[in-house]
Amino acid sequence: MSLSRRDFLHLSAVAGLSLALPACGGRRTYAANEPVRLGFVGFRSRGNDLLKSFRAVPGVQVVALCDVDPEVLGKRVKEAEALGEKPFATHDARRLFERADVDAVVIATPNHTHAVLASWAMAAGKDVYLEKPVSHDVDEGIRLLAAQQRSGRIVAAGTQNRSDVGVRAAFTELHAGKFGAIRAVRGFCFRDHKTIGKADAPIKPPSGLNYDLWLGPAADLPLMRPQFHYDWHWIWNTGNGDLGNQGPHELDMACWALGDPGYPLAAVGIGGRFDWHDAGETANLMTAWYRFANGIPLVFEVRNLPPKNKESGAWHGLNGPAITVECAGGELRAQRGGAAFYDPSGKLVQEWKGDGGATHYANFIDALRVGDPSLLRAPLAKSVVTAGLAHLGNASLRLGWAGGAREAMAAATGRPLLGEHVERMLALLKDYGTDLAAEPMSCGPELTIDPRTGFVSGGHAPRANELLSRQPRPGWQA
Repeated sequence: MSLSRRDFLHLSAVAGLSLALPACGGRRTYAANEPVRLGFVGFRSRGNDLLKSFRAVPGVQVVALCDVDPEVLGKRVKEAEALGEKPFATHDARRLFERADVDAVVIATPNHTHAVLASWAMAAGKDVYLEKPVSHDVDEGIRLLAAQQRSGRIVAAGTQNRSDVGVRAAFTELHAGKFGAIRAVRGFCFRDHKTIGKADAPIKPPSGLNYDLWLGPAADLPLMRPQFHYDWHWIWNTGNGDLGNQGPHELDMACWALGDPGYPLAAVGIGGRFDWHDAGETANLMTAWYRFANGIPLVFEVRNLPPKNKESGAWHGLNGPAITVECAGGELRAQRGGAAFYDPSGKLVQEWKGDGGATHYANFIDALRVGDPSLLRAPLAKSVVTAGLAHLGNASLRLGWAGGAREAMAAATGRPLLGEHVERMLALLKDYGTDLAAEPMSCGPELTIDPRTGFVSGGHAPRANELLSRQPRPGWQA
């Protein structure tokens, strides 16, 4: 979707208001023994975990279930009935949103329908718990914030690391200055995957699944991946790669560590999809780099290609999703489940045991009960920004020029930390015997970001902003 200057200025104003002001409008509160009645949209995978987690929160009632797959819906309804629940069931989320007996909704559908469903739910007067990433592109994030501002609804994001007791305790000390000034932040999405393969001819969606509702605002394109479910993550039309899948958790922690500085001023993405020769489009190896107004660099490494040597593929012993915060007094390492601080020699100084964010779901319910969005640990506005970081890194990558090791290192020149992580990617590809002449790196340009909106300004703006928005199918505008 091309953005006219008028549209851009309008969205800039919307974003500025939404990021700066609390949501307005009247909100209900709940009596001490009054249940909070939840409806759930999407629960093949992550949504089923959320269904179980919210059931465990005292005072919650499951009153409605929605999934576009009748097999999945039927299974969850039977499970609910076995627990004594009598939920309304539908394949169309709009039918759930219009019900008066639903107070709030939990949305865990594929990425490309998150924003539009959440905006519809808010328009229907529902509070929302929205799984990450909260948007599929930057434009959706802005529109989602505008919808919240109009409706006055409470919206929490599924970035549960903000509720991890260990990480919260460590970051309290970080922000108090105990470890000295922050010099740099690194994020890691180390998750080993395999090729998804490629079909000889376009596949059909599973029998019975309502594909029109599943597709939502996304374009109706041929499906060349052999597996319909989950592998939509690796197709740009519906997913965001692991930078926008797992990445929003660690990008969110990185921004939290930095004091939630808002959008960066610049972003670069370098990497590509190597070795697999499959139907996937997103990177399986990439590094994104960001420069903020505070001058502190953030570099984020995504690695789906399994390293030949786990030890050399790790970072300071970390071999999973995590972040490190380099401070004057040492390094803080944080991940779901806690944090640890090491002095400059690498000696462990202090540990904080975490709980994986176990109270994150109760936090949303607590905010609803008293009608106070300030209680949320993961409010929508913060997650719109951290999802936006993933979209910006991907946009730079997709606009990159093809190159080998020399070109990739040149693209990293003058950008603190980036060269070190490009070298790590090149070492991994060397272990794989990758011929960069046949499978080149995408060396992304530095995108100049308007920090009011997350859109790109300057020479790369026209092409970049095309990637940061979409023209939705008719009837699916967020």
